[in-house]
Amino acid sequence: MFSDRVVHPLERLTRATTKIAAGVWKTDLETKSKDEIGQLVRAFRRMGDELSAREKDLQKAHEKILRNERL
Repeated sequence: MFSDRVVHPLERLTRATTKIAAGVWKTDLETKSKDEIGQLVRAFRRMGDELSAREKDLQKAHEKILRNERL
């Protein structure tokens, strides 16, 4: 019981952290839990989504700067 509710979700978060460190912002973390672990998983997923969106915005800004420099 403890393993299913705490250990396994934390192991998934650890793996997701490794992916985010490698630049893979989107995570496939899912949870139905409404406890603190579930809140942590949802917050972590939101963080990955936000980082992904920011990276796309930065990429667009960089491309715009490059176009402007060519002109």
